[in-house]
Amino acid sequence: MKKKNHSFFDLLLQSFQLPNGNRFYADNFCTLKQFLDNNIFSLTLANKFLNDIYNQFQILEKNNVSITSINLNDIMIIDDQFYFCNVNKLCYYDVNSELMKINSYYDKTCKFLCPELRNNNKLPFILHKNSFFYSLALVLFFCLKTNSKFVDYSNEEILDYFQYTKFYYTMFYLYQDQNRQFIIF
Repeated sequence: MKKKNHSFFDLLLQSFQLPNGNRFYADNFCTLKQFLDNNIFSLTLANKFLNDIYNQFQILEKNNVSITSINLNDIMIIDDQFYFCNVNKLCYYDVNSELMKINSYYDKTCKFLCPELRNNNKLPFILHKNSFFYSLALVLFFCLKTNSKFVDYSNEEILDYFQYTKFYYTMFYLYQDQNRQFIIF
């Protein structure tokens, strides 16, 4: 696996696609948790969240880097854009196999882990570069359940509610497809 010559922090900053290069200015920012405490999470926001994270992931992927998992603390909303912001959860993957080697400890109590990480008991551990899609789906279901309309819905009931929409098919592949080899946007 050939690694590009940059730090994960630089790459993460590049993935933000800032208009002024590395100079960062924000009118407002908050964590996803803070955002959920003060906003109603709708289908429009869910689609925006997916689109923003997908665009960021495309830049990471061009550099053979993926995300190991996502939880609420890893997402920031900066000037109405959703960003993955945890450099410690970035990992290089092998271009041919699309597998990454997890060498560091992670929180197995996190409710947003993909089954591969949740069921793992050893390090190092090999994980597919798209395994974080499952974590992404769980975070989105959690966000939607903060909306009073979906508070008592199961993940499957939320999927059924949005059946025949683009959101349904995207979430279906993120959540249901065991291989999570692709994502529809």
